Amino acid sequence: MGASGAIFGLIGCLVLDLIQNWRLVVRPCWELTKLSIMILVSFAFGLLPFLDNFAHIGGFFSGILAGLIFMPVVYFSKRDKYIKLGLRIVAVPLLVVIMVLGLTNFYKGENNCTWCRYLSCLPINGWCDAFNPPAGAPTNSTGSA
Repeated sequence: MGASGAIFGLIGCLVLDLIQNWRLVVRPCWELTKLSIMILVSFAFGLLPFLDNFAHIGGFFSGILAGLIFMPVVYFSKRDKYIKLGLRIVAVPLLVVIMVLGLTNFYKGENNCTWCRYLSCLPINGWCDAFNPPAGAPTNSTGSA
């Protein structure tokens, strides 16, 4: 349990800032390449046991949406202004929906997704077995064995 979700939120804001101010950055393609490599390596580390890629993914997308809402913006034209204002208006309900769904899913503890476990744990050498109780094992109200 660490700050990786919040750090990915900041990385999402960096990606958004780069895209919104593409014309102002000296070498934007190089900056996007560096950010992409950092994101991919971090997601790869999240596939190791006991690291949570769901926090990374949620933080990244929440950071982008929160950045659309709260970050100061430079407008390059009237069309650019209307596009960015439209994105800001769409981002508010999306961020609320993501937060409500994330909190609801977290506190219910239900997992109806069969492939989601592969986002946080690769099935290599029994790494994921600690997270999946054997079939027929009793579980308590928190879902753990």
